[in-house]
Amino acid sequence: MAEIKNSKEAEGLVAQGKDAYGKNDYAKAVELFRKAADMENADAMYYLATCYYYGKGVPKDEEKCVEWYKKAAKLGHEGAQDALKNRGIKW
Repeated sequence: MAEIKNSKEAEGLVAQGKDAYGKNDYAKAVELFRKAADMENADAMYYLATCYYYGKGVPKDEEKCVEWYKKAAKLGHEGAQDALKNRGIKW
Protein backbone atom coordinates (compact mmCIF):
# COMPACT_ATOMS: atom_id res chain seq x y z
CA MET A 1 0.00 0.00 0.00
CA ALA A 2 2.88 2.39 0.72
CA GLU A 3 4.12 1.89 -2.84
CA ILE A 4 0.76 2.99 -4.25
CA LYS A 5 0.74 6.01 -1.95
CA ASN A 6 4.26 6.96 -3.02
CA SER A 7 3.31 6.45 -6.66
CA LYS A 8 0.32 8.78 -6.40
CA GLU A 9 2.32 11.28 -4.38
CA ALA A 10 5.12 11.18 -6.95
CA GLU A 11 2.65 11.67 -9.80
CA GLY A 12 1.25 14.70 -7.98
CA LEU A 13 4.74 16.13 -7.54
CA VAL A 14 5.46 15.63 -11.24
CA ALA A 15 2.23 17.41 -12.18
CA GLN A 16 3.12 20.30 -9.86
CA GLY A 17 6.63 20.36 -11.31
CA LYS A 18 5.32 20.53 -14.87
CA ASP A 19 3.03 23.38 -13.83
CA ALA A 20 5.93 25.26 -12.21
CA TYR A 21 8.09 24.66 -15.30
CA GLY A 22 5.31 26.01 -17.51
CA LYS A 23 5.27 29.17 -15.37
CA ASN A 24 9.06 29.51 -15.75
CA ASP A 25 9.58 28.72 -12.06
CA TYR A 26 12.39 26.33 -12.89
CA ALA A 27 13.91 26.14 -9.40
CA LYS A 28 10.56 24.99 -7.99
CA ALA A 29 10.11 22.54 -10.86
CA VAL A 30 13.53 20.99 -10.20
CA GLU A 31 12.75 20.71 -6.48
CA LEU A 32 9.48 18.89 -7.22
CA PHE A 33 10.97 16.65 -9.92
CA ARG A 34 13.83 15.69 -7.59
CA LYS A 35 11.42 14.71 -4.81
CA ALA A 36 9.43 12.54 -7.21
CA ALA A 37 12.62 11.09 -8.72
CA ASP A 38 13.69 10.07 -5.23
CA MET A 39 10.46 8.03 -5.16
CA GLU A 40 11.63 6.18 -8.31
CA ASN A 41 9.27 8.04 -10.66
CA ALA A 42 10.61 7.68 -14.22
CA ASP A 43 8.77 10.74 -15.54
CA ALA A 44 10.34 12.89 -12.84
CA MET A 45 13.77 11.53 -13.73
CA TYR A 46 13.16 12.35 -17.39
CA TYR A 47 12.04 15.90 -16.63
CA LEU A 48 14.95 16.41 -14.25
CA ALA A 49 17.33 15.28 -16.99
CA THR A 50 15.72 17.76 -19.34
CA CYS A 51 16.24 20.56 -16.80
CA TYR A 52 19.94 19.69 -16.68
CA TYR A 53 20.09 19.56 -20.48
CA TYR A 54 18.67 23.06 -20.89
CA GLY A 55 20.07 24.52 -17.67
CA LYS A 56 16.61 25.35 -16.34
CA GLY A 57 16.62 25.68 -12.54
CA VAL A 58 20.05 24.03 -12.37
CA PRO A 59 23.36 24.70 -14.10
CA LYS A 60 23.51 23.13 -17.55
CA ASP A 61 25.22 19.76 -17.06
CA GLU A 62 25.29 17.10 -19.79
CA GLU A 63 26.77 14.50 -17.41
CA LYS A 64 23.93 14.86 -14.90
CA CYS A 65 21.45 15.00 -17.76
CA VAL A 66 22.66 11.63 -19.05
CA GLU A 67 22.75 10.20 -15.52
CA TRP A 68 19.05 11.00 -15.01
CA TYR A 69 18.11 9.82 -18.50
CA LYS A 70 19.81 6.49 -17.72
CA LYS A 71 17.89 6.10 -14.47
CA ALA A 72 14.59 6.80 -16.24
CA ALA A 73 15.51 4.53 -19.16
CA LYS A 74 16.22 1.64 -16.81
CA LEU A 75 12.69 2.05 -15.46
CA GLY A 76 11.33 1.78 -19.01
CA HIS A 77 10.82 5.46 -19.88
CA GLU A 78 10.74 5.53 -23.68
CA GLY A 79 11.54 9.23 -23.97
CA ALA A 80 14.68 8.76 -21.90
CA GLN A 81 15.62 5.68 -23.92
CA ASP A 82 15.25 7.67 -27.14
CA ALA A 83 17.27 10.58 -25.73
CA LEU A 84 20.11 8.19 -24.89
CA LYS A 85 19.85 6.39 -28.21
CA ASN A 86 20.12 9.73 -30.01
CA ARG A 87 23.35 10.34 -28.08
CA GLY A 88 24.68 6.90 -28.95
CA ILE A 89 24.55 5.87 -25.28
CA LYS A 90 23.47 2.44 -24.11
CA TRP A 91 21.59 2.18 -20.85
